[in-house]
Amino acid sequence: MDQDPQESDRAVPPSGKRPRRAASERPSIPGYHLLERIGRGTTGCVYRAVQLSLQREVALKVLSSDLADHQGFSQRFVREAQAAAAVHHPNVVTCYDVGEVDGMPYQAMELLSGGDLQRRLDDRGGRLPYRDAVSMILACTCGLEGIHRAGLMHGDIIPANIFIADDGTVKLADLGLARSLAGNDKSPWDPAAAAGNATAAPEQLVAGARTDIRTDIYALGATLFLLVTGRPPFVARNRSELVRCIRERPAANVVTLDASLPPELGAVIAKAMAKDAGDRYATPSQLREDLERLMLGFTPIHARPPESVHLAPAAAQAGTTALRRRRETLLAPAAPAPNQRRWYALGIGAGLLMAAGALLWIAAPATPIPAAPTALVAPVIPAQEPFTQTPTPAIAAPSFPKPGWAVRQGEDGMGRWADLEVGEVAQRMRWCPPGRFVMGSPAGETERRDDERPVSVSLTRGFWMADSELGQAMWERVMGANPSRAKSPDLPVETVSWHDCQQFLQHLGARLDGTVVRLPTEAEWEYACRAGVAAGTAADGWFVGDAGNRTQPRRMRTPNNWGFHDLGGNVMEWCQDLYGPYPTVTTSDPVGWSGVHRVVRGGAWSTSASEGRAAARSHYLPVTKFAFLGFRMVVNP
Repeated sequence: MDQDPQESDRAVPPSGKRPRRAASERPSIPGYHLLERIGRGTTGCVYRAVQLSLQREVALKVLSSDLADHQGFSQRFVREAQAAAAVHHPNVVTCYDVGEVDGMPYQAMELLSGGDLQRRLDDRGGRLPYRDAVSMILACTCGLEGIHRAGLMHGDIIPANIFIADDGTVKLADLGLARSLAGNDKSPWDPAAAAGNATAAPEQLVAGARTDIRTDIYALGATLFLLVTGRPPFVARNRSELVRCIRERPAANVVTLDASLPPELGAVIAKAMAKDAGDRYATPSQLREDLERLMLGFTPIHARPPESVHLAPAAAQAGTTALRRRRETLLAPAAPAPNQRRWYALGIGAGLLMAAGALLWIAAPATPIPAAPTALVAPVIPAQEPFTQTPTPAIAAPSFPKPGWAVRQGEDGMGRWADLEVGEVAQRMRWCPPGRFVMGSPAGETERRDDERPVSVSLTRGFWMADSELGQAMWERVMGANPSRAKSPDLPVETVSWHDCQQFLQHLGARLDGTVVRLPTEAEWEYACRAGVAAGTAADGWFVGDAGNRTQPRRMRTPNNWGFHDLGGNVMEWCQDLYGPYPTVTTSDPVGWSGVHRVVRGGAWSTSASEGRAAARSHYLPVTKFAFLGFRMVVNP
């Protein structure tokens, strides 16, 4: 008899009928050789099989006899599966084939041997670390975007329907029962069947209620709740009580269950799981934006945490945000702490910035922004000045706490620094204080392009950014093989795609005990490049004509005021953002979330010096690899 390594614990149809096909009976599907049964539930059985025409292994789902006997359900299963086959997305299990043999519908799908999320939960004690959980639901949200674009909703998002491929890719599965958003199809059993599903949305428990993509968004929020807390959103003694809880009671705030979780996560889950579908995220894209911001440590833009949520100390490590900084400012003593200096803005436009005897000149752009005429002349206003214009020895005792990832730290004439080390390979990181600046360029700037329309930007928190492009020595230490065309330990790594960069940063973060290591946002990159100066002239860097048609060793050119080398040119540098138009109004912590291409900043050995302007933008598909494309990393505070 076939063995079932995993079985789906799903609701039983109200008729109480089980499939009439015997458990040991193996169906015969022309074109497929069935090897073993790998799953069984009330909707049918799943077999590992070989598709004979292409000689590839597939997961073959055969619908149960009871469901196939429902009036019109067999036809709907085939029709919807055909629609699901049109979903081509890396985070959705691929449907290869669908058909019907002697009234027995089947579907051939991509076979994933990495197991499902329910099994992973079972193996890890019922819950996942915060960042792992958010990362998995983020991948599911991306898959749901693909399903939504195809005009479908999933309707059954549970941990057992989320699979992990061998390479770690997370994929939504079981689209055979997906419903068309444009149709009027109904499930073959009444809503009570969903009562045993802890991720079911309230409208799924009401006969005749309208369901749409927001129903799936609720399920993703409920699944995220389960992953980070180790318990379902609602716990009840029986199904009827569970139905009442889901329909009438709000889920607990995850922060009250685990004080180490950030309040922003609780806000995102609460919005996704709102009782009224109109209060939820309207689209998967909105949920994806907030989850990506959580992963970067930024404040969500669609969900706001309540001010009354108590901030546990451990939550600060999950991502420092503007909300927390405002709250900490209110609680801070009026007088500054010893060795702590603050600058205050005294002028607007081309003005004078004074504090502790230091001066920063801010050159005002020539052309105002029509949408926000006063924002253009806003100076850089650091919330906490970390350096002095008078050089101090690098060995001086620092007046700030050392980051957990740093092996050494110090302070010099260009500001705070800390060294991140992997093995014997070190990368110096420089501190960028929070502040406000004008991103983009005025109409009169030489070489200006249409996509550089200026906008006033506030960065509400500081960040650590590498003082140079990532070197090949550290890449090899973390990743092994070196993809660069010109190879030398101190040359910048190049010929890496945006996806390659993400893989490196994930591996490095794991080595640093979960430290958030990422690409800079486009705004952070330009802020660091300007270093308190609004001028848009080309930065000091290697460009065509003086670079010898190849990359040059890092840190050979003069750094800017904040100690950053080669932001102008050597290799062009990947940023986190998707490429698109700038906001039209003053904004905080912007990240581009729409588009197809990823932003690239700075010039390179193969470009003219005009590409080294602080405001100059480029963009490539995230799979692109060129010998002039590299990156530098950012570490969250």
